[in-house]
Amino acid sequence: MESFLSVENNTAIETVIERSRFITHVFYAETESVARGYLDGIRKKYSDATHNCYAYVTDFGRVTKSSDDGEPSGTAGVPILEVLKNKKLVNLLVVVTRYFGGIKLGAGGLVRAYSGSAADGVMSAKIKEFFICDIFTAEVKYDELNLFKKEILPLCFLVLNTEYGESIKLTFAVKKSGYKPFIDGFNKVFYNKTFQKTGESYY
Repeated sequence: MESFLSVENNTAIETVIERSRFITHVFYAETESVARGYLDGIRKKYSDATHNCYAYVTDFGRVTKSSDDGEPSGTAGVPILEVLKNKKLVNLLVVVTRYFGGIKLGAGGLVRAYSGSAADGVMSAKIKEFFICDIFTAEVKYDELNLFKKEILPLCFLVLNTEYGESIKLTFAVKKSGYKPFIDGFNKVFYNKTFQKTGESYY
């Protein structure tokens, strides 16, 4: 996997359907433990709610779970999860909290309410493609900076930091798919220099 789709921001939106309040929270969550932590927080905050239904897809799609939390089976958690699957989203949790307003929606109405709330919440959080990148550092002289920008920068995905001292220390991200072109380009242009891989992250 070189990239994945998830949400850019944690967000919350609210809508009213047939007098019931539906409060949707969307969280970026790479792991199940992170998702469970957010879920526990929502349950505490909305402990007086009628239902706190949810779905999450974490660990890059390896872990999925959903819950109707007392709504009729298959009318809440699964519809929320289907929204995430249809949009090919991973590493996120969606919780839809309902305060019952006195009017029953029926099975079809519940499915539409929960799936619609989840879809609106995800769009509000903004879908983003994250690229898995290797992180590198390298040092160049001041008179070599323009050469780096011209020859090497186009091979990088993102410059993360620039430190100015006796020399210039650059920290930058390179997409997994661009690893070999970067290595070859750097060694060709700066054959007398070394770089260091310091880890990987997502941008």
